[in-house]
Amino acid sequence: MRARFEAIEHAPLPRLDVVINGIRIHAVDFTSLPAPNRFVTLMPQWDLLDLLADAGREHPSFHLHMGAEVTDVIRSGGRVRGVRARTADGELTVTARLVVAADGRSSTVRRALALVPQVSPVDTDVLWFRVPRPERPVPDTLAWANAEGMAITIPRPEYLQCALLVAKGSLDRLQEQGIGAFRDRVARTVPRLADVVGAVASYDDVKLLSVQIDRLPRWWQAGGPVHRGCGARHVADVRRGHQLRGAGCRGRRPCAGSGAGRGSRKGRRPGHLRRRG
Repeated sequence: MRARFEAIEHAPLPRLDVVINGIRIHAVDFTSLPAPNRFVTLMPQWDLLDLLADAGREHPSFHLHMGAEVTDVIRSGGRVRGVRARTADGELTVTARLVVAADGRSSTVRRALALVPQVSPVDTDVLWFRVPRPERPVPDTLAWANAEGMAITIPRPEYLQCALLVAKGSLDRLQEQGIGAFRDRVARTVPRLADVVGAVASYDDVKLLSVQIDRLPRWWQAGGPVHRGCGARHVADVRRGHQLRGAGCRGRRPCAGSGAGRGSRKGRRPGHLRRRG
């Protein structure tokens, strides 16, 4: 599997710096880790998911249903026993001893069980865009911060995936100022991008990430499901105003497969999921 992983185009990063007010800080260094994994690597999410799916298919008990949208849970005897899903071929029923809800911030499973998350206020949104790598090499740098703002630069093999942090709800005002003002702000925040930020031709090249922090006080139930925290984002197409759950994964979200493992005792958290230490 390591060979298949290495065959995917990716950017190994043995170190990651941050630049604060023009001062470069070597914030993260992976070279002290045991070989051969002395780096963190970044690759397109869909390539990694395809790799894991292909590896899973080598196991006879693994079943992956692509293009399946969970619509409800199956209850029996006061416990959750599985899910129902909508597919191109009709309704699909999947039963399991343990159900894991990993269907994002608009979780159908969570809604079916009337679980209401606690929403924490957030004052920041993120604008994602990409630019070519500058002709003069830039050290692998995760974050830039100064009086103008804060930006993230994620090295990819052929380009930099970038994010500019902005005040929540400020996108309309920024659009009214024009794309030139956006490019100027990026250049002031990350001076090393001044020569390449012109590649952002219009707001069609910018994607809004609406940052949201939700927390379930209770993330499990007897008999399942277990609710998995999700770092997938809500990305809005700035030009069309569409919202996409999980950038790059639309239409590719898998449905829960047949579960394995022991159920929990009634009213208790499963032992292997209890917090340790």
